[in-house]
Amino acid sequence: MSDSNIGVVDYDDIKNSVEKELGYTPDGWAGLVTDLFRKIKEHCDKQEIEYPVVSQIKQKFGQLRIYFGTVVKDERIDSLFQTTIERANHSCEKCSNAAQVQLVEGFVTTLCCWCAHELVSSRRPQSKRLFGDGRPVKDRMACNVCGYRGQIDRTDEHGRCPACVKKNW
Repeated sequence: MSDSNIGVVDYDDIKNSVEKELGYTPDGWAGLVTDLFRKIKEHCDKQEIEYPVVSQIKQKFGQLRIYFGTVVKDERIDSLFQTTIERANHSCEKCSNAAQVQLVEGFVTTLCCWCAHELVSSRRPQSKRLFGDGRPVKDRMACNVCGYRGQIDRTDEHGRCPACVKKNW
């Protein structure tokens, strides 16, 4: 119940406000955060309380960060916020598949094996070693071909991620 144009989230145009901050990823983090602020708006309208002022929404070190310009004193809003952050930090920024923080060409990001392969392959189409620092990986949850950490095709006897299996690497 406040002026909807304060901060980076316009509560009258949540979807576009979030996409302006996170980019167009309706199936990824932008979709999760849009749903979060729609629930927050609905809750605030029912309770007749002020909308929280959001000063920034971004990805930093592979995690979703949402900074509020005011202290959020409502337990329901805090719970919605914490649940969304936790879910986002274990899902792909672009598509919401299960994901883990990765080092991709010097940037820390949270992408599933499919989106990570798509990103790096578009930049270096000839390279099979896409992730990490190029050294052999001894992590049992890391792909033996590309180095992606966190997702291995358990039906594959070579310890490859699903994207490498599909590419027949």
